[in-house]
Amino acid sequence: MSELKQVSVASIDANPHRDLDTYPWIESKVEALCRSIDAVGLWEGIIVRPVGKGYQLAFGHHRLEAAKRNGITKIKVIVRDLSDQQMLEFMGRENGEDYSTDFLVMLNTWEGAVNFAGTGSSEMDIATMLGWLDLDSSNGRKRMNHIARACANTASLLDGGHIVRADLEGLAVKQAREIVSRARDRIAKIEQRGARLGQTSQQIKTAQTLVAEGAKSVAKKAKAGELSIKDLRANVDLEAYKNAGSSKPKKQLLFSAFGDSLATQLSKTINTDAASKKLKAVIESLEMIEQDDDKRVVDRLHFELRELAARADEWAGNLVVPKTVQKRIVELRAIEGGKS
Repeated sequence: MSELKQVSVASIDANPHRDLDTYPWIESKVEALCRSIDAVGLWEGIIVRPVGKGYQLAFGHHRLEAAKRNGITKIKVIVRDLSDQQMLEFMGRENGEDYSTDFLVMLNTWEGAVNFAGTGSSEMDIATMLGWLDLDSSNGRKRMNHIARACANTASLLDGGHIVRADLEGLAVKQAREIVSRARDRIAKIEQRGARLGQTSQQIKTAQTLVAEGAKSVAKKAKAGELSIKDLRANVDLEAYKNAGSSKPKKQLLFSAFGDSLATQLSKTINTDAASKKLKAVIESLEMIEQDDDKRVVDRLHFELRELAARADEWAGNLVVPKTVQKRIVELRAIEGGKS
């Protein structure tokens, strides 16, 4: 049951899952709401639950703060009896459908759910609790949605000491998702590759730090509007590799991880990517060509494909391991008792 009541602003406390010390107000959001209240008043819809002689906020923290700053002392709220888990669920849904929501607002919700669930809960368990799920079109099963994946990847990077929350301040959910997912993937692969190659923990940590620094650089550029969403993942790799400088021991693990990723990307080009599907559709439509302009388009596709092949041949010609490096590899194998 819900009840609409007018209550004192001073009687409302924050959601118990809301960590205002770690995640303070987003000032730009509060200021925008202050202007909105000045123009059209405070919209109803803030939900609270009764606690003792006062209330706790389910969601609407920024609206409540804006009301306080505008000198409003009493507001209308929807009062509902809510459990601790329901308070968490409301908090998770507060901005969950907004792709431009400040990412740290959602991360606060994820960490609140992790603390509430306790040890032993999987990332999928947390996503399910918050309702941050969607359907996998390939098999019809539920999976973590973009918010959950972004938060889970960030939590992993935070736990590993690779980034701090301030590195992601000001990012939208979609931006954070692209950056942290690539960083977590690369850091995990470096760990696996390093162990397989017998690298020291320091060598592994150094390479992982370069990836983390690359992610931080990309985050800054994303916030400054210098990179589009589609370029964020690739630029995490590029920034990490550039940060490695000319010190080959530092580059060793990054080189193999970076190169393997590039090889995978190249293998999809005009093979399984969107361009290949478009080419297939064009080929299937060739019999329907009637206009000169259609013939011109086919000629241009021929030309661009030949140019692509020529560029690929040129890159392949340059992609040759120097003989001095080959000699060092052979010598190292001989020392280790391997086959040359």
